[in-house]
Amino acid sequence: MSDSSDDATPYYEPLVDAEQLVGEWLAPACPRCGDPVMWVHSRGPDDHRASPCGCRLGAVEAREL
Repeated sequence: MSDSSDDATPYYEPLVDAEQLVGEWLAPACPRCGDPVMWVHSRGPDDHRASPCGCRLGAVEAREL
């Protein structure tokens, strides 16, 4: 009743090459010192730190990153 090609999962060409995307990604800047921020450590509702620079951030600044 149906061809085997109809049952196959469709293949979609990626819009962007993954290696190109990683190469062009820029980390957001720390609002305190301007260094790139890779992640934000939150140890409580009032204790947020940018990493790797270690700058202390407010809750709004941490949320925006």
